Amino acid sequence: MTRRNTLTHNLLIILVIAAGFYFHKEIQKAGIIIGERTGIIAPCSWPITYRIGTVDKRFGLSPEQLLSTIKTAEAMWEDSAGKNLFEYSPDGEMPISLIYDYRQGTTDTLSTINSGLIDEKQNLEKLRARHAELLAEYTAAKSALNKKTDAYTVRRQAYETTVASYKNSDHVSRAEAQQLEEERLALNAEIADINQDTAELKKLVTTLNNAADELNQAVKAYNAQVGTYNKVGTSIGKEFDEGEYTQDENGARITIYQFENQSKLARVLTHELGHARGLGHVDNPKAIMYRLNIGTNETLAAEDIAELKAVCK
Repeated sequence: MTRRNTLTHNLLIILVIAAGFYFHKEIQKAGIIIGERTGIIAPCSWPITYRIGTVDKRFGLSPEQLLSTIKTAEAMWEDSAGKNLFEYSPDGEMPISLIYDYRQGTTDTLSTINSGLIDEKQNLEKLRARHAELLAEYTAAKSALNKKTDAYTVRRQAYETTVASYKNSDHVSRAEAQQLEEERLALNAEIADINQDTAELKKLVTTLNNAADELNQAVKAYNAQVGTYNKVGTSIGKEFDEGEYTQDENGARITIYQFENQSKLARVLTHELGHARGLGHVDNPKAIMYRLNIGTNETLAAEDIAELKAVCK
């Protein structure tokens, strides 16, 4: 073999080794490894390494807090798979970022409106309680006044009957005349008491009507705020566009655009990590991998686990 052929042969060997090393690294990126003896590719045998990318300060979340939540999401898949599916590294290949745009801006607006709604609802409940209290007071006072009026009417009729009988009598004793006068005075006192109660009842009716007007105004204001909240809310929809997993010529990445709280952030991170691992959407609305983020459970559903097992055989 000539020197030139030897150099060419050695160069080919180097290229083959380099290509094999590159192919092995690409396999690692894909999360699979070739069995040493069988030569069979085993899915999910190599963790996807990730790093913290851009974290917009307007989310009010530090990189350390984001990493802690990612690890929570990561553990949901790994505990079920019994494998190390993801691994944090400052130089990890997949950046996970928090990018602030109209979606989180809308969420923050909704949060502000919701805080106002909470205050207005509390005020509304107080007004309702006050109105109910006044209504009960009015009902009791009205009932008591009716009883007094009825009793007075009966007593007055008896008095007038006695007076009429005395007019037709030839003689009225001093005792009878005194008793009649005492009854007249008692009736006058009774009607004075009724008139006072009637005046108090009218004041109570005015107070009750004012409370009803205030309550109605508060209900209208609250409903208007609810309408605003719903209108703003429909602008972002319920699709899982709070975040997205993307893989293109620039590599793989997860970008989170919106979350309401730590629980929601953990759910959307778990969802996108699932996509990064190759999982698709499932049909159960309560599942993490459902296409809409409408669930509240913080654990994997049976459909999530089944999808995981199908991918990581």
